[in-house]
Amino acid sequence: MPPVNDSGRFERAVFDWFSRRSPEFAAAAPIVVFLVVLIGGLSIATLATGRMIDSFLGWVFLVAMVAGMALYVSAIYSFGGVLDGSRRYRLLRLHQTIAAIRAMNWRDFEDLVEAYLQERGFDVEHQGRDTADGGVDLVARKNGMVWLVQCKHWRNDWVGEPAVRDLLGLVKHRRADGGFIVCCGDYDQKAREFVRSSPEIHLVGAEKLQARLEELLADREASKAGVLQPKR
Repeated sequence: MPPVNDSGRFERAVFDWFSRRSPEFAAAAPIVVFLVVLIGGLSIATLATGRMIDSFLGWVFLVAMVAGMALYVSAIYSFGGVLDGSRRYRLLRLHQTIAAIRAMNWRDFEDLVEAYLQERGFDVEHQGRDTADGGVDLVARKNGMVWLVQCKHWRNDWVGEPAVRDLLGLVKHRRADGGFIVCCGDYDQKAREFVRSSPEIHLVGAEKLQARLEELLADREASKAGVLQPKR
């Protein structure tokens, strides 16, 4: 696999974590971080300076600055995460039918697939966009496994064996654990026959994608209502 920017992955992970939290949690988190840093810093300052007032006041100023920075950074991540989660949720809700999925442009279709994977707990990284993507649109990571994802927004053409064969080659070349092809239409018979001998590759057509989106939204609504859903 190509090298990954760890700082970028960390930021995406933090935003994604906050995007799964409620607005109330996002509002409280920065304040909690501020108080923890402030109280912890003042406790350390008290132990370090004892009764030396001048030194203690200097520590108080330093601790207050650090706590203020922690408040600022955590507020950016928390509210940014909530906005990102809200955007993903709207994107998923607005495209629950096959007709709506096919009416999207290819960029929005990639965003829809990305939103679905993120809601299912994957860390997702875009490849390319305005530049060559090397045959892979998204890289999805979860539980130490890496999956390559191709999004085929072909309204009028079936996805055939060549596309599936190419993705299999990329999976092997990049030593990934597997690959997904997600399309807004369907696959021809040769493509379906090819994957029978290549379990690393999974085909997701429009009907399957729609069903998974419905399932995801139902799970999310049930979770908000506090209802436990049976495992599928």
